[in-house]
Amino acid sequence: MNRRPGKPVVAIEVPEAPLRMHVETLAEALKAKDNQTVIIDVRGEDFQVTPTHLRQAWDGTRWHHGTKGGHITGSHNVPYDDFQAHLDELVAQYKARERVVFTCMNSQVRSPSCASFFMNRLTEEDVTDPPEVYVLIGGFQQWAHGRHDDEDLVSDFDSKLWKAIWEATEAEGAP
Repeated sequence: MNRRPGKPVVAIEVPEAPLRMHVETLAEALKAKDNQTVIIDVRGEDFQVTPTHLRQAWDGTRWHHGTKGGHITGSHNVPYDDFQAHLDELVAQYKARERVVFTCMNSQVRSPSCASFFMNRLTEEDVTDPPEVYVLIGGFQQWAHGRHDDEDLVSDFDSKLWKAIWEATEAEGAP
């Protein structure tokens, strides 16, 4: 290690990152009725389809917030904006489970952030034998694409809305 003379070495503790879980792995756990896996969906208005969500989701430039509903059957919705307020309650409730899986629409920002908050709180509370914490790869978008016809895996799904979303994604080159 190269050190400059007279400069102290500073150690930075880097927190652990959440693990990643493939949608197939989670589907197998749910089909096996695995009651040790908890799913926390941190989406806001886009957790369920309601009449106010039935509008064109893609305007050619970006997705509109609150337009993509449905959720993983059995998941618990704790919106990202409210997550910190419920963190202690969630840790108390789920610290004895084997696995906690976080998801949002694409699992790129909201669910990884909440998974990290959850992991940090487990560490702060010095939880012995904490659960494995995962982020669902591809989020609900990936989950719904291959499982939308299975009510054991997807609830409150609007196939017409999603068909429009998937067609717009392909036609417009949306993310």
